Amino acid sequence: SGGKDWGNGLFKCFDNACMCIWVWCVPCGAVCMNVAEAKLITDSDKATTAMIVHCLLTCCCGVYGLCYTRYQIAKKMGIEENIFLSWALDCFCTCCAMTQEWMEVADSKLGSKKKFIWDAFKK
Repeated sequence: SGGKDWGNGLFKCFDNACMCIWVWCVPCGAVCMNVAEAKLITDSDKATTAMIVHCLLTCCCGVYGLCYTRYQIAKKMGIEENIFLSWALDCFCTCCAMTQEWMEVADSKLGSKKKFIWDAFKK
């Protein structure tokens, strides 16, 4: 054990309704921003590659790509979650799971779960 739980509940996706709608309409873009803001890779050259890889995984492999990204974000943020739970959430609650990831990343990296994806560009 030892890991923490998600700071934002799965079904709290409408705490940031705009991002929930963004995730629904532009899922691959949302994955790219989650990966970029979570800083899964800190080397800037490799970070761009990581964003592209995660985006392609999501676009080409669907739920498996989402699952891998969610699991990596959880691991990076110190959240305890097994890959099977990540898979189930991404299969059955895709928008809520992706919005939860964004709110967790935004809380940690941008200072508020209410931030929008385009706020990441204003740093």
